[in-house]
Amino acid sequence: MDHSDNNKRVVISRRKMLWKLGMIVGAATVGATFDMETAYAFHESRGSGCGSDCNSPPKHSKAFAQYQDHPKGGLSCVGCVFFSPGKAAGKLGSCSIVSGEISPYGWCRLFVQRQAPQFPGDGG
Repeated sequence: MDHSDNNKRVVISRRKMLWKLGMIVGAATVGATFDMETAYAFHESRGSGCGSDCNSPPKHSKAFAQYQDHPKGGLSCVGCVFFSPGKAAGKLGSCSIVSGEISPYGWCRLFVQRQAPQFPGDGG
């Protein structure tokens, strides 16, 4: 009985491996873009009713956003595009799409990661 078929090595070319890696990175980028689009869609879906402040759109409740005052998976409000920090480091801030005071260490389901600034010559 010959078991040599079980011991065959699978060889993947460098080109094929890099192509597959590129596909994975591309899929992750599309997923991140979808999350940003979803958050903006939630924000825009609130309609044009402005209540007392017609210069800014209405905000979501903390319950709707599933806000929590602690990070989730290493992500926190301080790294979100919608967060505005308080006057002093570590103090409560605000969010452009969630109502109420917001902890820089909090998180909600509308979180959208800030992108690192791109400068000419960075290759990005």
